Amino acid sequence: MNFPSLPTDNLYKFISIFGLTILVFSQIWKFQVDKEAFRLGSSIISDEAELSIIKSDMISTDSFIEKRKRIYQREEKDSISVDSTFLNKLLEDKKRLEYEKAELANKYNEKVTEANRNLEDFSGWMKLTNRGWLFIVMNLTGTILFFSGMIFWYFKYQRYMDAEKKLEGDKFLKKLKRQNKTDDKK
Repeated sequence: MNFPSLPTDNLYKFISIFGLTILVFSQIWKFQVDKEAFRLGSSIISDEAELSIIKSDMISTDSFIEKRKRIYQREEKDSISVDSTFLNKLLEDKKRLEYEKAELANKYNEKVTEANRNLEDFSGWMKLTNRGWLFIVMNLTGTILFFSGMIFWYFKYQRYMDAEKKLEGDKFLKKLKRQNKTDDKK
């Protein structure tokens, strides 16, 4: 099985291919950095939205607990006229709501930790993105190497190879014309 080999028979071809490789690599790298920064930015926005929803749930749970506490305290004062099952139900509701509030607080703390981690990752990727000079240098280096390698290769080698092939072609055509003339004479 024959594998294609890189055209490294000539230094200028090698420089050209190396420049092209740098150019392609820098473009792919820039794309990946931008894509990751965008993903993390979107994640931060969704984290903020989720945190505000959790906060509003906690606030509404707090107000509901306060209402239940007031009802419970009022009914406790008037305990002579209130059924004990009603008081037990109010107490169970209060415990359940306090448990839900604790769960929401845990969820909120986990989400804050995740959001902070995403923010740190985002700032790291943005530092890379803000290093636009690095991408410019890589693109410029790749472009210069690619075109200078191709120009040197053409003017130092390929042009002479083309002339040699043209000369061989001209000789072949002259030989063919001579052969046709001799065939016509017969």
